[in-house]
Amino acid sequence: MARPQTFNPDNALTRAMELFWDKGYANTSLDELVTATGVSRQGLYKTFKNKRGLFLASLDKYYDTIGDLALHLIEKPDATTADIKAYFYRLRDLASSPEGKRGCMMANTPSDKAAFDREAAIKVERFRKRQQECFKRALFNSCNDVPRLSDSQAVKYSDFLTTQAQGIALLARAGADPEVIKNSVEIALKVIQ
Repeated sequence: MARPQTFNPDNALTRAMELFWDKGYANTSLDELVTATGVSRQGLYKTFKNKRGLFLASLDKYYDTIGDLALHLIEKPDATTADIKAYFYRLRDLASSPEGKRGCMMANTPSDKAAFDREAAIKVERFRKRQQECFKRALFNSCNDVPRLSDSQAVKYSDFLTTQAQGIALLARAGADPEVIKNSVEIALKVIQ
C-alpha cells in the first residue's frame, strides 16, 4: 500500500522556485532542493518526475505569481504610458535594492537553461510575449501621450521596452551600479516621451 503524500506540493514548489531563482538551474543541486522543500528525493520524483520537471513547474509558478505581481501596473486593460513609467521606476528601485539582486527568473533562465531546453525556452518566451503585449496595449491606450503609432511601430516600441526591462533585471543580477540602472531606465523612457 502506497504511503499518502505528506507534503503540500504548492509549498514545496514555491520553495523550489525561490531556490532556482536565486541560484539558477545548473547551480542548484537535488540535495539543496530536498533541504529547501523539506521533501525527500522520492517525494520530489513522485510529484515532479525529476529536477527538470521541478524546474519547469517552478517557471510556471513564477509566471503565475511573480509575473502577476511584476506586471500588474501595465497589465490592466486601461494601462497607459504613465503606467509604463511607473513600472520602470518600480523596476529601477527594485533592481537597486538587495531583494532585486536576483533579477527576474524569466530573464535569468535563457543563459542558464532555456538555451538548451526547448520547453524552458517556450515558457520564457510566453512571459516575454505577455510583457510585450502589456507594453503594446499601454502604448495604444496613450494616443494623447505619444504620437499615434502604427501597429508595426507599437510592436517595435513594445519589443524595445521589453528588452530594456529584461536587461535591467539582468543588470541587477550582475550587481550593476544603481546609477547604470537609473541611466538605463531614463533612456528607455525617452522613447515614450
